[in-house]
Amino acid sequence: RARHAIISLGSWAEILQKYQELKPDHLKTSTQLMNPNGTGLCNIALPWFWSMDLKGDTSQQTWMSEYMCSSPVCWLRAKAMYNRWIEEDIPVCLKMKWTVQYFQHQAKHGKAFYNVNEMEAKPGHGAYAERQIRIWNQFSEQAKESFQRLGIVV
Repeated sequence: RARHAIISLGSWAEILQKYQELKPDHLKTSTQLMNPNGTGLCNIALPWFWSMDLKGDTSQQTWMSEYMCSSPVCWLRAKAMYNRWIEEDIPVCLKMKWTVQYFQHQAKHGKAFYNVNEMEAKPGHGAYAERQIRIWNQFSEQAKESFQRLGIVV
């Protein structure tokens, strides 16, 4: 409707060339763009509005026209990847914390097993429990140290 209004108002050919007809195909999203490793993305023809010169300054800056013609897809892909990283940051940090807590829980479970078997005078079971406590505590400490080397405090 907007293009029809521009035509009926008798706009110049220059304006009609700049603001072309917007077709439904121009607005379709391709799932291929969501796959950062997809093939054939460089051959996809971008809709005309991606290369519009709204401020009128791209004619003085050749790098800007090259950028506008080639990078919207790359920029969208990079932005989507960044957003995925941000979204994954919280769950990954929580999983790291849960891993350490799980190791500590298993060490406590081993301690309870040790206490029960010590009372019942079962030295073999107690030795096994002591070994399990040491193993789970080592796992916990190694995980904490590894995460701290990455700059993540758990």
